[in-house]
Amino acid sequence: MRITEPFKIDRFQHNRKIIIYGAGTCGEIALRGLECYGIKPDFFCDRVEKNRKAFGIAIIKPEELPSYKDAIILLASVNYFYEMIDTCNRLNCRNYYDMEEIMNIRIPDERLSFQAQDILANKARYIDVIHHGQEEDRLCIGKLEINVSEACTLKCKDCSYLMQYYQHPQNVNIQYLKNVLDRLLSVVDRVSEFRLLGGEPFLNQELYKLIDAYYNHAKVGIIDIHTNGTIIPTQRILDSLKHDNVVVHISDYDVSKNKTEQLKILFDNNSIRYFVRKYDTWNCYGILQDRGYSEEEAQRMFTYCSARNCYTIKKDKLYRCPRSAHATELKMIPDYASDYVDILKDSVSNEELKIHIKNFLSSDHYLNACRYCISAGAEVTEVKAAIQVEKSIEYIDFSFEHIIRNSDE
Repeated sequence: MRITEPFKIDRFQHNRKIIIYGAGTCGEIALRGLECYGIKPDFFCDRVEKNRKAFGIAIIKPEELPSYKDAIILLASVNYFYEMIDTCNRLNCRNYYDMEEIMNIRIPDERLSFQAQDILANKARYIDVIHHGQEEDRLCIGKLEINVSEACTLKCKDCSYLMQYYQHPQNVNIQYLKNVLDRLLSVVDRVSEFRLLGGEPFLNQELYKLIDAYYNHAKVGIIDIHTNGTIIPTQRILDSLKHDNVVVHISDYDVSKNKTEQLKILFDNNSIRYFVRKYDTWNCYGILQDRGYSEEEAQRMFTYCSARNCYTIKKDKLYRCPRSAHATELKMIPDYASDYVDILKDSVSNEELKIHIKNFLSSDHYLNACRYCISAGAEVTEVKAAIQVEKSIEYIDFSFEHIIRNSDE
């Protein structure tokens, strides 16, 4: 059920202030869309530690919204759409609107970043989110990242998902994964996007079984497969990609140009929807290790982290964050039961599971994994994308380190 109204540019009263809530990629689209009609927003709104600007426009904090009671607020996010509505309602700021009509404006590509072009190419996810409101008795998820393989054709030194540390990477058992997703879908009301990831998802030869099982599911919006463009999928997988609500995201790292071009031709010939995104740089978040954070520092790391709502299925568990999921699997950090929801736990009823998931996903308290991370810290650096190493990188297994530490005591 839709709980927001679209912002209608033709009815905009120019004497009212306008605030774009979300200073990220969707915020960029909102800005460029408004500019097409000669409208300049007064502020962006986002979680920021210090006063700063986005696209030359000042950013205010959500807590400052009540100072602009009469302002129009544009909800410019997919992953944080429901959270933004909750924040606006809590602050008694009711003049908020979605940006469905802005998404339909023909904005010239040269005015948009590659990331914004990607969002517009997959605007169906934003539209799906706004049409399936997160009301009190409903549990809706905008994007769910689903790991289908730890294996990858690349060995990227700075992969933020920690794939470079898997010494013996495995493909996920698709039937087992379906059991997990079936249980999850029995308690949630909507997942706007299934995002299938690796590693390299096309390395899992049974990927088609997952797509075929959910492309027409009443509770699933789009299925988005992210590939590094180095693998030509099997014909069986190709056939599964032809559905209208399936799209392939090809990450172009400039390491396999020939394969990427082959993929584009293959997808064109098979009428498969795809989008190519060029990556020149990444943010490097480093390995997870105990940082010795205080409670306040760990909370800050969570509050200002852009990945705190990157909900992830790893095996049979639902995590808030993919780095938390893979660091736990790799034993870089201890197995903190409070950092995930065990989807297949038999002793929990569906009603209890739904409540548990809703509370878990809406919590504003930091994860234990945040105490090991620098994702919102000054130590994050920008590096060249997809720098290759010859083999998997070794690290100290937390459980092994713990055994050594105990034996020394």
